[in-house]
Amino acid sequence: MTRHTDTFLVSFLKRLRKGMLENFSVTGMTRHIPHRGFTLLVAVVLSSVALAIGLSLLGISYKQVLLASAAKQSQNAFYAADSVLECVLYFDQQMDAF
Repeated sequence: MTRHTDTFLVSFLKRLRKGMLENFSVTGMTRHIPHRGFTLLVAVVLSSVALAIGLSLLGISYKQVLLASAAKQSQNAFYAADSVLECVLYFDQQMDAF
């Protein structure tokens, strides 16, 4: 191994023993403290966007369920009225009731 590699490994092992490698970077032994809150900001923004999309889809789905339920009830009412008219027509033709 080269002298540079040996120096790097010795320095790495010393820091590892001391517990100084919390934010170790392979490109260099630097800590990136100024960018520490940026990841949290991105995570919060992306979570907010995903939550907004999910809630809007939930609202659309709920409205669709309500409309489908109303359409089913309307169809049932139409068929009930049609059945009554058929009964009246049958009794009128058979018994000359009306």
